[in-house]
Amino acid sequence: RLDGAWARWSRPWTLFAWSFLTIGIALGSWWAYNELGWGGWWFWDP
Repeated sequence: RLDGAWARWSRPWTLFAWSFLTIGIALGSWWAYNELGWGGWWFWDP
């Protein structure tokens, strides 16, 4: 069962993980856009 103490303990860790995942996705998409030179964010050739 979840209580208030567990929620208070897990919130900083959740925000920390979410922030780094968001930064990683943003940097990865920026890198792919610039480095691979496809002229778009994602380009998959079927």
